Amino acid sequence: MHYVRKYVKRKAVDAPFNWTKCWDKVKRIAVIWPGDGVDYQAAAMVLGRLRECFSEALITIIDLPGMGASPPPDTDAEVYAIEKRYLNWCGLPDRRLKAKLREMEFDTVVDLAPEFDPISAYYILLTHAPLRIGFAGGKADLVFNYQIAPKAERAGVERYRILAKYIGKWMAG
Repeated sequence: MHYVRKYVKRKAVDAPFNWTKCWDKVKRIAVIWPGDGVDYQAAAMVLGRLRECFSEALITIIDLPGMGASPPPDTDAEVYAIEKRYLNWCGLPDRRLKAKLREMEFDTVVDLAPEFDPISAYYILLTHAPLRIGFAGGKADLVFNYQIAPKAERAGVERYRILAKYIGKWMAG
């Protein structure tokens, strides 16, 4: 008689993260600008907070394709607009774009999508950034290891005010 052993593969999880020291290591930040766009005032608050907390860090806005408003032209961040020629037939990044995002070596990613967006999530995971910040809800647990969960009655610009408040919280006090 033969016995078959069943092995269960553990789901890969993030390595333990030191939250009190993670803010000290921020050198290269990606800000995901969703294809639906973001209110300029809301984005300005978040970008201002990033610049205030991490004045030495290089900030790159990854502008996803879509019909929404593009990032403001007067920002001091580098803007990397995703061109449609780098997308495959389903609208996802081709191998050249994936390689480009990996070689940028971001250590922090901030998603400006107001709710969980699978397209933004895919780009975030492509960066392999150890610190991934976004709004809680939906399937956010699969992507973000630092989630902001404003109360349900908070909407629009107020949600981004809360996001900006908590970026770098332990470092900036």
